[in-house]
Amino acid sequence: MLTLWPLVALLASDQSTLVLVNALLQPVVTTKSTGIFHRHQCPPLNRRLQQQQQKQSILQRFSSSSSSNSNNSERGSSDLTTTRVPLERIFNGGREYLFTTRRNIRNFEWGIDEVEELFESVLDLIDGDDDKDDSEYDDAYDARGYSPLELNAITIMPTSAAMTEAHNKKGKKPNLGRSSQLFDVHDGQQRLVSICLIFAALRDNFLEWGEEWEEDAMEISQAIYPKKSRLEDVARIQLKERREESVMHRILSNEWIHDHDTDSFDNDSDHEGRLFYKNYPKYYTAKERKSMPKSELYILEAYEYLNDRVKELKPRRAIKFLDALKDDTFLLVCIPSSTRMARSIVMGLGKGKNLEPVDEFKGLVCFCSIKDEALQDEVLNDWDTLCEEVGRDTISSACILIAQSELQKPVMKNNGEVDLFEDYLKIYLESITNGYGDGAMFFNEELVPATRILQALHDGTLALEGHGDKTPPSLSFLRAACQIRTSKDIEMVILHLLSRYEAGKTKSQKGEIEDALFDLEGIALWMMLTKPKPAERRKRCFDIINMRCSRRKGRKKADIYYNPLSLSSEERHAIVNNLENGEFGKGMDSKVGKAILERLNEHELITSSQVKKIQYMQSTLQIEHILPQKYNKVSKWIEEWNDDDAELWMHRLGNLVLLNQKLNSKISNGHFIEKIKHYKSSPYPMTRRISDSYLDKWTLEEVKDNHFYVLDFAKCVWELAV
Repeated sequence: MLTLWPLVALLASDQSTLVLVNALLQPVVTTKSTGIFHRHQCPPLNRRLQQQQQKQSILQRFSSSSSSNSNNSERGSSDLTTTRVPLERIFNGGREYLFTTRRNIRNFEWGIDEVEELFESVLDLIDGDDDKDDSEYDDAYDARGYSPLELNAITIMPTSAAMTEAHNKKGKKPNLGRSSQLFDVHDGQQRLVSICLIFAALRDNFLEWGEEWEEDAMEISQAIYPKKSRLEDVARIQLKERREESVMHRILSNEWIHDHDTDSFDNDSDHEGRLFYKNYPKYYTAKERKSMPKSELYILEAYEYLNDRVKELKPRRAIKFLDALKDDTFLLVCIPSSTRMARSIVMGLGKGKNLEPVDEFKGLVCFCSIKDEALQDEVLNDWDTLCEEVGRDTISSACILIAQSELQKPVMKNNGEVDLFEDYLKIYLESITNGYGDGAMFFNEELVPATRILQALHDGTLALEGHGDKTPPSLSFLRAACQIRTSKDIEMVILHLLSRYEAGKTKSQKGEIEDALFDLEGIALWMMLTKPKPAERRKRCFDIINMRCSRRKGRKKADIYYNPLSLSSEERHAIVNNLENGEFGKGMDSKVGKAILERLNEHELITSSQVKKIQYMQSTLQIEHILPQKYNKVSKWIEEWNDDDAELWMHRLGNLVLLNQKLNSKISNGHFIEKIKHYKSSPYPMTRRISDSYLDKWTLEEVKDNHFYVLDFAKCVWELAV
């Protein structure tokens, strides 16, 4: 479904752009153009293809006149100007079209599939093979007729002098030349970067093919890195990068040296005296690649793929490819009348790869909720820094949990996360901050602290101080509960309580939150075992949050006679019954069993002053069946167990312990006497207990004895006495 929230929210009050809203609200008539360009459809990208079709149609209908087939047909209105431009005009060695992605929501993220699709579409234009001479190429081209490659629209905005100065890494206004124009790329980053990489691959291969092709290489180099005397060097496109010598800069830079001027290059006889790039990308080491930001690694991999593909073309076919790329490939360049409109077009129609909710959250916070453009840039940069530190998923989770806990609504399907967060942000700006807040305030005061807490919770680095002689809550158990379907809603409560814990100034305040987190373990256990309906789970979570004062006026206060953190006697009975009779060694319930056993072992280590031995639940940790699931393949087990008893007790807690994956595989079907030798060295006390308490046999009697020991221990840990 087409997302129109930014258009309605931002443009409805702007009379100069109401025409764009009206155009978007009308039925969209799609064209035959598909994908990144008109020729090919890439099956994995169907949703993106539909969005691009809609965008192309809307932009065409928004223009004031019909399309023209001339190379530089220009049309538009006071709101939007669109120009059909051949790549030759953009990549002509001049500086009329310079681009920066400084304010783009996304980084470069095209993979090999998308880059290959673009390359193959240009390759189709020359429609020949290596055996044809120049005249045969021309005949083949004329025979099939003129059929240019139309790339989908890009949305760009001229940068202001202040923006250009802010973007300059040296902190001063760059001297790019009077005829130069630097554009902010709001939509089209993936295509523009990929086109530059194709040009770079052509340039580098022409250099390697010898002196005959060096002039072509120099011309291409000027196209993607247009040098001018007495002017500052600049690449055709400048990415939003944090490193001074980024991968893209090194690829586009035209700093050449002869191979005999350095020991850094291979000096075989075939290359002697030839020109090479000082920053030639193939010399990135494995260590350097491993430490690269993901977007830079995508760029490097795309360049290397394109370099190999161009090499396969051989010189003469590569020249034909170059001509087709420059002369027969067109971009529809769209320049809105304001940054506001540009943002609305992009956010409303999607861009590049499919927008994920976190990208729309970013647009809502950094652009839709901040008026000052300099502050927009500052928050955008801070958002990207935070994203590098904690990851996109953590930021997305924080946004959703904050909104869900405040609005107390479920996340609906079909872009429901974005709708929920947009509703919350509106309330935050109007009610919570009394109209004085903006996106920057939300980012710094709400999102950053919540994201840090979530990240620490997820990676196990968050620690509680502890108070008195009370049993401390287990964050590892609560973290495990967030990964289980029937208890995942508990995460919004955990974030709420931990945020208050971090804000607590006294031991008493922190101790109160620790007590609440301990009680929350019981609620999480109840959800894991009894599997209440989603609406019931959410209501319980919202009730817990409502125990504290709400910042939003009008929220219903919790019943003072009802403590949602306290388990009722019926709920305690249900938990005990499920612990006693539940099967936790198979299927989805094995996650619950692993979480329970991990928590009980952790409690044992804490009470025996062996806190340092606590190991957080890891992917290598597995449940071990003492009586193995394939017991009937071992004669000694067959002698001790009948099928009915084995089926009844196989997956109950009394027959389960924790082992690491490697050891579990090693002893999985062994007899009990063999297994207890390995149990003795386990770091988990309840696993070691089996080897200490049951010396030579594991029959129905031993399983029952251990089962009720585990059950009584669980009652003690979670205070489940009815």
